[in-house]
Amino acid sequence: MDFIPKPKGKSLVESLEFLTREVNRVLSLVETKQRIANKKTITRPPFPLYETDQGDTENPIKPPPPVTKKIDLICIGVSTGGPNALAEVLPNLPERVGCPILIVQHMPATFTKTLSEHLSKRCHLKVKEAENGDLLEPNMVYIAPGGKHMVLSKRALKYALVMNEEPPVNSCRPSVDVLFKSVAQNFTGTVLAIILTGMGEDGAEGVQALKTKECRSIAQERQSCVVYGMPRAIINRGLADETIPLKDIAPRIEKLCKVL
Repeated sequence: MDFIPKPKGKSLVESLEFLTREVNRVLSLVETKQRIANKKTITRPPFPLYETDQGDTENPIKPPPPVTKKIDLICIGVSTGGPNALAEVLPNLPERVGCPILIVQHMPATFTKTLSEHLSKRCHLKVKEAENGDLLEPNMVYIAPGGKHMVLSKRALKYALVMNEEPPVNSCRPSVDVLFKSVAQNFTGTVLAIILTGMGEDGAEGVQALKTKECRSIAQERQSCVVYGMPRAIINRGLADETIPLKDIAPRIEKLCKVL
């Protein structure tokens, strides 16, 4: 019988990473066994199991365009390797970045609340698991709850977060594309879109939608990724304005937010 062993990480972040990998491993085994038994493709769970072997047609990154407008909203998409990546980026941001930060981390339900609480203790910014109806406030970090999509809606002069349990997108719920597309549709202002380490291509279509509005985009560079799939997807489509090592992303965010 397959089972998920007790976490062995020395820290909460390492334990979350371990649990995510083990859940993925067990679900992958279950999927394989069911395929053999049923001889048909089954529906994948609402978060990725593995990285597919894709060709790398990476486009060269052009010099980033000059920043002439204030960043009004930061959107981050991340999957495999995300807890450690977020633990590198968020605690190194100052207390005031001047705008809200929305994050989609591919994780099952319950894990995201624990992750949010852990990050909040380490960060100058306040971090919380997003709840239905949350109104966006500057210098707040909202992490999409596991198992639910998070979308942005406009309410009079405010922006609110809405959760739903619509079908997975890119085999993911929450999905980066779902959030980013809702921001492109409803948000007025300049968005900084950041794609960090992760499997698959979730986020690529979302960044493409944001690029029809005022958007600057950053992809995590290959060497610092646990899995390069998601950053590679936006680079291959020519959507990344900059590609940056993980350790340099927080300073870059701070600089972009202070540009004016």
